[in-house]
Amino acid sequence: VVANPNTRPVVESISPASELTQVFAGSKQKFEVTAYDPEGKDLTFVWSVDGVRKSGTGASFTYMPSVSDYGYHTIRCIVSDGFWTADVFCEWDVRVAKSFYVDASAPIGGDGSSPTLAFNSLSMALTRIADGDELILAPGTYSATWLYSKIVTIRSMSGPDVTFIDGNEGFYCVYGDWNSETRAKVIGVTLQNASCGAAWVDLENCIIRDCTSQIANGVGLVNCLAYHNKYVGDGLYDCKVYNSTISGNEGDYALGWGTVAYNSIISGNFTLDGRESNLYPYDQWVSYSDTNGWYSVLMSNTVNFCCSDILPHNGGVGNIAADPRLVDAVHGDLRLRLGSPCRNAASVDYLCSDTDF
Repeated sequence: VVANPNTRPVVESISPASELTQVFAGSKQKFEVTAYDPEGKDLTFVWSVDGVRKSGTGASFTYMPSVSDYGYHTIRCIVSDGFWTADVFCEWDVRVAKSFYVDASAPIGGDGSSPTLAFNSLSMALTRIADGDELILAPGTYSATWLYSKIVTIRSMSGPDVTFIDGNEGFYCVYGDWNSETRAKVIGVTLQNASCGAAWVDLENCIIRDCTSQIANGVGLVNCLAYHNKYVGDGLYDCKVYNSTISGNEGDYALGWGTVAYNSIISGNFTLDGRESNLYPYDQWVSYSDTNGWYSVLMSNTVNFCCSDILPHNGGVGNIAADPRLVDAVHGDLRLRLGSPCRNAASVDYLCSDTDF
């Protein structure tokens, strides 16, 4: 046996970086490998799904599953320099998740398999789907949703201007699992009329308004708007805020303990006595316990490339202490006027999506 004298190709990175990836039927997911040959040879990339070879030899492959592909699949890319033809490869486990439809105006009895056979409530839909699945909401108003440990995506069909989850003056519009590293996600919905808009979920392209005690707790916000809320103490507690606008709210601090914000506007929020109050002004150690014992955590704001009335007390990068010149924050028109200092002032390092709200 003669050893192969050639040096094998080197894989520098893969995308998605996670080896377990979820894709919804009817959507697209691009897979990509960055590699080089130490001896300068041209590389070919051989892609396969469940062992069936796909056309093309480029460094990327776009997977487009259909409804017949529900379940788990394996995507493999073999990187070859002509000498090493099978030993260097990358592999992803892919789950093709199901999408179900919900329509508040639909008759009882639908199985969610199509818009015409939609579930007529979120609560009914959540009893019938599995972790990782997606609920697509038709325009309408839906009741508050307690997800508990269910890790799903709730996505509106037509955006937050016509799709609402109403808390009906209860505790939360959406409540997730505080103890899970993987969060449920809500996309393109207005959360309104509750004590707190959301807890322990991720929000994208959402609006939070008309909440009476808190804006959100333990939530990730991307491309979101929050206005016309009232809160006692902290508006956003222990949240991660990206590319969002928090304005026209009333309470002690719009950004409360532990909340971080990037590429966002936190301005025009006032206390009950009329004093502008946007950022939590202190660092404070907070103690808590779980089954493993007691812990202490430093709770403060980290704010970078944001616009507020004052700069964060603990520094930050790229922040603007100025009026963002919003059109009408009190009534929810959070667009920027011409001449706003926030135009083109964000950092591409903190962009979370290709499109803004």
